[in-house]
Amino acid sequence: MTRKFKEGDEVVITGVPGQEASWLYNGKRGVVYAVHTGSRYPNEVKIPSHGLVCFSDNELAHTEENPGRRHLAESPGFPHGIDTAAAQSIMKYAVTGQEQIESLDISATIEHLENVKQYIEVRIQRLREAM
Repeated sequence: MTRKFKEGDEVVITGVPGQEASWLYNGKRGVVYAVHTGSRYPNEVKIPSHGLVCFSDNELAHTEENPGRRHLAESPGFPHGIDTAAAQSIMKYAVTGQEQIESLDISATIEHLENVKQYIEVRIQRLREAM
């Protein structure tokens, strides 16, 4: 069986419903410290300021797999008076596919998506310039 992770991989913990450790550490980043074959939770991850915690493959993602989720977590907010709670709800929908924007009206949703799109385009441009 091919392992998805190896020692030294940078990972982010993804919250899996019903699994307490992944829920508690959801969104935290760490480094795979060791991989124990034959274990239900084979990936031992070193999380800064939390120590070592073991996770299954489906509780982890490589940090490069989902940069949108990481940038959302790192973002201090959106400029120009955007409602950050609504913007985050829309971004979560875009990243996870889970419908969470039912309470917003369509014109507000379009406006928020346009603002989020502008934010993402600016971040992409800055990253390209930094290369």
